[in-house]
Order: sequence, then C-alpha cells, then structure tokens
Amino acid sequence: MLEQINKKYNILKVLPNEAISKADFEEEYQSFDFLYGFIAENGGKIYENGMLQFFSFQKALKWTKLVTNNYFTELKNQIFCFGITWQGCILAVDKDNQSIYLFDPATCEYFALEDTSIEKFFKYDFVEIEDEVIYPEDFRESLSYLKINNLDSDKSVGYKISLFLGGEDNFENLEIADTEVMWELQIQIAEGINETP
Repeated sequence: MLEQINKKYNILKVLPNEAISKADFEEEYQSFDFLYGFIAENGGKIYENGMLQFFSFQKALKWTKLVTNNYFTELKNQIFCFGITWQGCILAVDKDNQSIYLFDPATCEYFALEDTSIEKFFKYDFVEIEDEVIYPEDFRESLSYLKINNLDSDKSVGYKISLFLGGEDNFENLEIADTEVMWELQIQIAEGINETP
C-alpha cells in the first residue's frame, strides 16, 4: 500500500508499536476493522526527518479520542486517526473507508478527500496531492530556517503567534512546539474567538 511513499521518502526511524489484539481492537472500534492491518504493519514509522508519521496503536487511540471527544465532537465514532504531518495536521479515515480527513491545528478546521479509501489514498492520491497535504519543500525550508535536522515524534512546526491572533504565515513566525500542547492552545483560542460577540 505504501510503495509510492517508500520509493520517494526515507524512513527516519520506527517507534515501538505495542500491538493490541485484533479482537480487542475490533471490539472497541468494530467499524474500523479494516485499519487494523495498516496500523500493525506501519504504526510507528517516521518518514523523511519527521515530515510524516504513522501512529502506533497507542498514539492512534489517543489522538482519535482527542480529536473526536475534545476538538471535533461532531465526528465522534465517525473517524479514526492514523497519522500526522510535520505541521501537526492529523490524518484520519472515516468508518466507511471512503474519505480521508485532514485536521489542521493552525486553522482548527478540517477537510475531507471524498470517494477514496485509505488504500487508494496512499497508492494514488497522496503522491499527486502531497503539496497540499505535507508540503515537502516547505518542510525542508522550515527545518533549515529553524536550524534542526529532524523533528521529534511528539513535536510539530507551529506558529509563535497564532494566525487567529494576527500572526504571520512566514518563517520568522515558526517554532518547534509540543504537538498536543499546540492543539490544545489553538482550540482554546479558536473557541474564545468564536464566543466573542
């Protein structure tokens, strides 16, 4: 399934992927049984200096709960998170395996690529639209500007000053941030602005 990505990008490292049994996974996430094999095979893989990461079982469960219970409750039991980009954008698939979701912490919004399964997404769509999903050139330039070689698995490149608060979308406004903390802050800022009359 990941032949295109494996040809184009190097695997930086593979984090531990503590497997849970297929029976236990399907008992809690029956609608996503099609995803078990993907996570078992690819969970923990980090590509190209931290540009793209596939979640281990534990991280997938953690981020699925965060995204659907805390951030986008309208999608509870509808999607399952399986990966993350260097900007902290969470990748997920819907329970029918017919749409891929991308959740962006910079805007606290998401979009869905419809009529595509996770298999089709990685075999065909991903390489064609990678400039709209992982922005490989921006990633390399951002690491160069920040003077780092690799991005740690729990870190993302975010903004010092949130775009919600007038921050600029430029290199000078970039920083390395803890991904979960960044998401929490961005959601709080977005909710605060939305509540402002």
